[in-house]
Amino acid sequence: MISLNDDYAEFSVKGRDHNGGVLFTFLIVIAVLCGMGAVLYINLFLYSKRLGALGAIVVIAYILFGIPYLWRLRSKKSTEYDYLYVENDLEICEVYNGSKRKLAITVHLDHAKCIAPLNSPTALEYENVGIMKVKDFSEYAEDDDSDEEVERRRTYVIIVEKDGVNVEILIAGDEHMLTLMKYRNKDRFFEA
Repeated sequence: MISLNDDYAEFSVKGRDHNGGVLFTFLIVIAVLCGMGAVLYINLFLYSKRLGALGAIVVIAYILFGIPYLWRLRSKKSTEYDYLYVENDLEICEVYNGSKRKLAITVHLDHAKCIAPLNSPTALEYENVGIMKVKDFSEYAEDDDSDEEVERRRTYVIIVEKDGVNVEILIAGDEHMLTLMKYRNKDRFFEA
Protein backbone atom coordinates (compact mmCIF):
# COMPACT_ATOMS: atom_id res chain seq x y z
CA MET A 1 0.00 0.00 0.00
CA ILE A 2 1.29 3.44 -0.90
CA SER A 3 0.89 6.29 1.54
CA LEU A 4 0.91 9.98 0.75
CA ASN A 5 4.23 10.28 2.60
CA ASP A 6 5.79 8.21 -0.18
CA ASP A 7 4.71 10.71 -2.83
CA TYR A 8 8.22 11.32 -4.20
CA ALA A 9 10.14 9.71 -7.04
CA GLU A 10 13.24 10.52 -9.06
CA PHE A 11 14.26 8.85 -12.27
CA SER A 12 16.79 9.55 -15.03
CA VAL A 13 16.79 8.24 -18.57
CA LYS A 14 19.19 8.59 -21.46
CA GLY A 15 17.86 10.52 -24.41
CA ARG A 16 18.96 10.38 -28.01
CA ASP A 17 22.48 11.61 -28.76
CA HIS A 18 22.64 14.45 -31.24
CA ASN A 19 25.40 15.44 -33.59
CA GLY A 20 25.60 17.82 -36.47
CA GLY A 21 25.85 15.16 -39.13
CA VAL A 22 27.33 15.38 -42.61
CA LEU A 23 25.36 18.43 -43.73
CA PHE A 24 26.41 20.45 -40.68
CA THR A 25 30.06 19.42 -41.19
CA PHE A 26 29.84 20.56 -44.82
CA LEU A 27 28.36 23.91 -43.69
CA ILE A 28 31.19 24.33 -41.16
CA VAL A 29 33.80 23.73 -43.87
CA ILE A 30 32.07 26.29 -46.14
CA ALA A 31 31.88 28.79 -43.25
CA VAL A 32 35.58 28.31 -42.45
CA LEU A 33 36.60 28.78 -46.10
CA CYS A 34 34.35 31.84 -46.55
CA GLY A 35 35.60 33.34 -43.29
CA MET A 36 39.22 32.80 -44.19
CA GLY A 37 38.62 34.20 -47.67
CA ALA A 38 36.88 37.27 -46.22
CA VAL A 39 39.70 37.90 -43.75
CA LEU A 40 42.34 37.57 -46.49
CA TYR A 41 40.31 39.84 -48.80
CA ILE A 42 40.12 42.48 -46.07
CA ASN A 43 43.89 42.22 -45.51
CA LEU A 44 44.56 42.89 -49.22
CA PHE A 45 42.85 46.28 -48.96
CA LEU A 46 44.55 47.43 -45.76
CA TYR A 47 47.33 49.77 -46.79
CA SER A 48 48.91 51.09 -43.63
CA LYS A 49 50.99 48.99 -41.28
CA ARG A 50 48.69 49.59 -38.31
CA LEU A 51 45.70 48.30 -40.21
CA GLY A 52 47.78 45.41 -41.55
CA ALA A 53 48.46 44.34 -37.95
CA LEU A 54 44.75 44.61 -37.25
CA GLY A 55 44.06 42.27 -40.16
CA ALA A 56 46.56 39.74 -38.79
CA ILE A 57 44.85 39.92 -35.37
CA VAL A 58 41.49 39.26 -37.02
CA VAL A 59 42.91 36.21 -38.83
CA ILE A 60 44.44 34.84 -35.61
CA ALA A 61 41.22 35.49 -33.64
CA TYR A 62 39.19 33.73 -36.33
CA ILE A 63 41.50 30.71 -36.27
CA LEU A 64 41.70 30.52 -32.46
CA PHE A 65 38.05 31.19 -31.61
CA GLY A 66 35.80 30.90 -34.65
CA ILE A 67 36.86 27.52 -35.99
CA PRO A 68 36.87 25.71 -32.59
CA TYR A 69 33.46 27.21 -31.77
CA LEU A 70 31.99 25.92 -35.03
CA TRP A 71 33.58 22.51 -34.46
CA ARG A 72 32.19 22.34 -30.91
CA LEU A 73 28.71 23.00 -32.30
CA ARG A 74 29.17 20.01 -34.58
CA SER A 75 30.42 17.62 -31.89
CA LYS A 76 28.23 14.93 -30.39
CA LYS A 77 25.85 16.06 -27.65
CA SER A 78 24.36 13.62 -25.18
CA THR A 79 21.03 14.31 -23.54
CA GLU A 80 19.54 12.88 -20.37
CA TYR A 81 16.11 13.52 -18.90
CA ASP A 82 15.66 13.79 -15.14
CA TYR A 83 12.13 13.25 -13.85
CA LEU A 84 11.17 14.53 -10.42
CA TYR A 85 7.71 13.56 -9.20
CA VAL A 86 6.57 15.28 -6.00
CA GLU A 87 2.96 15.46 -4.77
CA ASN A 88 1.43 14.93 -8.20
CA ASP A 89 3.70 17.45 -9.95
CA LEU A 90 6.12 16.13 -12.56
CA GLU A 91 9.19 18.23 -13.35
CA ILE A 92 11.32 17.22 -16.31
CA CYS A 93 14.84 18.62 -16.76
CA GLU A 94 17.17 18.13 -19.71
CA VAL A 95 20.84 17.52 -18.91
CA TYR A 96 23.24 18.17 -21.80
CA ASN A 97 26.66 16.47 -21.90
CA GLY A 98 26.33 15.58 -18.22
CA SER A 99 26.80 19.14 -17.04
CA LYS A 100 24.30 21.71 -18.30
CA ARG A 101 20.86 21.32 -16.72
CA LYS A 102 17.75 23.04 -18.07
CA LEU A 103 14.16 22.84 -16.84
CA ALA A 104 12.14 21.54 -19.78
CA ILE A 105 8.60 21.39 -18.41
CA THR A 106 6.57 21.19 -15.22
CA VAL A 107 3.28 19.29 -15.39
CA HIS A 108 0.60 19.43 -12.72
CA LEU A 109 -0.99 16.03 -13.16
CA ASP A 110 -4.22 17.27 -11.57
CA HIS A 111 -4.77 19.07 -14.89
CA ALA A 112 -3.87 16.08 -17.09
CA LYS A 113 -6.57 14.70 -19.34
CA CYS A 114 -5.01 11.27 -19.71
CA ILE A 115 -1.98 9.26 -18.59
CA ALA A 116 -1.68 6.08 -20.66
CA PRO A 117 0.89 3.82 -22.35
CA LEU A 118 2.10 4.96 -25.76
CA ASN A 119 -0.02 3.55 -28.62
CA SER A 120 -2.70 2.29 -26.22
CA PRO A 121 -6.33 2.66 -27.36
CA THR A 122 -6.92 5.34 -24.71
CA ALA A 123 -3.96 7.45 -25.87
CA LEU A 124 -4.97 7.00 -29.51
CA GLU A 125 -8.48 8.29 -28.72
CA TYR A 126 -7.00 11.56 -27.54
CA GLU A 127 -4.72 11.78 -30.57
CA ASN A 128 -7.74 11.63 -32.84
CA VAL A 129 -9.21 14.61 -30.99
CA GLY A 130 -6.24 16.66 -32.15
CA ILE A 131 -2.87 16.75 -30.41
CA MET A 132 -1.16 19.90 -31.50
CA LYS A 133 2.28 19.50 -29.89
CA VAL A 134 4.38 16.49 -28.95
CA LYS A 135 7.21 16.80 -26.43
CA ASP A 136 9.35 13.68 -26.32
CA PHE A 137 11.19 13.16 -23.03
CA SER A 138 11.23 9.38 -23.34
CA GLU A 139 14.26 7.17 -23.21
CA TYR A 140 16.11 6.26 -26.35
CA ALA A 141 16.25 2.46 -26.41
CA GLU A 142 19.48 0.92 -27.65
CA ASP A 143 19.20 -2.11 -29.91
CA ASP A 144 21.17 -4.30 -27.50
CA ASP A 145 18.92 -3.69 -24.46
CA SER A 146 17.34 -6.73 -22.86
CA ASP A 147 13.57 -7.25 -22.87
CA GLU A 148 13.50 -6.86 -19.07
CA GLU A 149 15.03 -3.39 -19.26
CA VAL A 150 12.69 -2.34 -22.07
CA GLU A 151 9.66 -3.43 -20.02
CA ARG A 152 11.02 -1.53 -16.99
CA ARG A 153 10.98 1.76 -18.89
CA ARG A 154 7.70 1.53 -20.73
CA THR A 155 6.82 4.80 -22.45
CA TYR A 156 3.75 6.64 -21.20
CA VAL A 157 1.84 9.56 -22.67
CA ILE A 158 0.60 12.45 -20.56
CA ILE A 159 -1.94 14.62 -22.33
CA VAL A 160 -2.44 18.11 -20.91
CA GLU A 161 -3.89 21.34 -22.19
CA LYS A 162 -1.50 24.30 -22.10
CA ASP A 163 -2.51 27.71 -23.41
CA GLY A 164 -5.55 26.25 -25.17
CA VAL A 165 -3.48 23.66 -27.05
CA ASN A 166 -3.35 19.92 -26.35
CA VAL A 167 0.19 18.80 -25.59
CA GLU A 168 1.33 15.17 -25.65
CA ILE A 169 4.26 14.57 -23.30
CA LEU A 170 6.16 11.29 -23.68
CA ILE A 171 7.94 9.96 -20.58
CA ALA A 172 9.60 6.68 -19.59
CA GLY A 173 9.10 6.37 -15.86
CA ASP A 174 10.18 3.57 -13.59
CA GLU A 175 7.71 1.29 -11.83
CA HIS A 176 7.75 3.27 -8.56
CA MET A 177 6.97 6.61 -10.22
CA LEU A 178 4.21 5.11 -12.37
CA THR A 179 2.67 3.46 -9.31
CA LEU A 180 2.62 6.80 -7.50
CA MET A 181 1.01 8.47 -10.52
CA LYS A 182 -1.60 5.73 -10.70
CA TYR A 183 -2.39 6.09 -6.99
CA ARG A 184 -2.91 9.87 -7.20
CA ASN A 185 -4.66 9.90 -10.60
CA LYS A 186 -7.00 6.90 -10.56
CA ASP A 187 -9.54 8.50 -12.89
CA ARG A 188 -6.94 9.67 -15.45
CA PHE A 189 -4.40 6.84 -15.35
CA PHE A 190 -4.95 4.00 -17.82
CA GLU A 191 -2.89 0.86 -18.25
CA ALA A 192 -4.22 -0.15 -21.64
